Amino acid sequence: PTSIWETVIHPADRARCQEELRSALAHLCDLDTEFRIRRADGVVRHLRFRARVQRDDTGQAVRILGISWDITEQKRTVERLQLFSRAVEQSPASVVITNTHGEIEYVNEKFTDVTGYAASEVLGRNPRVLKSGRTSPDEYRQLWHTIEAGEVWKGEFHNKNKQGQTYLESATITPIRGEAGRITHYLASKEDITARRAA
Repeated sequence: PTSIWETVIHPADRARCQEELRSALAHLCDLDTEFRIRRADGVVRHLRFRARVQRDDTGQAVRILGISWDITEQKRTVERLQLFSRAVEQSPASVVITNTHGEIEYVNEKFTDVTGYAASEVLGRNPRVLKSGRTSPDEYRQLWHTIEAGEVWKGEFHNKNKQGQTYLESATITPIRGEAGRITHYLASKEDITARRAA
């Protein structure tokens, strides 16, 4: 097995995989690992490998039986999700994600900076916790009518932070659809424009 790994496994993963194989043989334990291979055409793929060490009557390892499968697309999906997650978390805009009942499921760090509320204080609550009373009920009705119809709403909120100070936000609220096309969440991207409006 070592000679096969030496020719197939990506050079950056080779030493680790050889050590994992030696350890499995020495301790007669199962092997469960991931590594990259470089195909003959130069394409790099990610594999998951699981194997069981078989023993003889004296308990010595005699062979390894295993299976590997290509997880390249799963790895790429995870990497994309991590990239999107970092992009949202580090966004210069406040980002709020709610379910279809308006209950907050996610806020980024900018939201905390602007509002003074930690994520733990608003998760499960409605964004109305920020209402200052200066945005009319008609505007909120129009907002919900728009996003429930699957359309993007753009407008402004007069909100109030945790310290009771009011501020003006420019907001875009976008419906998020699941695989079946049904709306599952709403994404709000908001920018504090108080200073800009004052200027």
